[in-house]
Amino acid sequence: MKKLAALLTAGFVTSLIAFGMLLIGLNAFFNPNSVRANDSVNDPAGVTNVTTADTQTQINQLQSLLAQYQDREKQYQAQIQQFQNREKQYQTQTQQLNSQVTQLQGVLSDLQRRGIIRIQSDGTIQLRGRGDN
Repeated sequence: MKKLAALLTAGFVTSLIAFGMLLIGLNAFFNPNSVRANDSVNDPAGVTNVTTADTQTQINQLQSLLAQYQDREKQYQAQIQQFQNREKQYQTQTQQLNSQVTQLQGVLSDLQRRGIIRIQSDGTIQLRGRGDN
């Protein structure tokens, strides 16, 4: 009885392994992304001939593209520097204009406090004459 159980178990395990191998083989056969055996790198008949000239041409093209990208990067960096310089100029001008506004507000306040001008609620400014009180 033990021999029969052992034989049945061995047959069952062998069948499972054979079925797994069959599934793997079918998957490899029907997979469109797989590489055929004669196209593998180890097969000298399947190796494509790439000449040194082709490789050098590709290297030259890549180096040319790299040089173009580096030139563009330099141009972009120069433009960024120009924008930063303009921003500094605008900030300086804004500070100067803010200073002038503050000075003019002080002058208006002094003129109003001394009674030389009167600012209406609608924003109009009236000058008081010497006889006006």
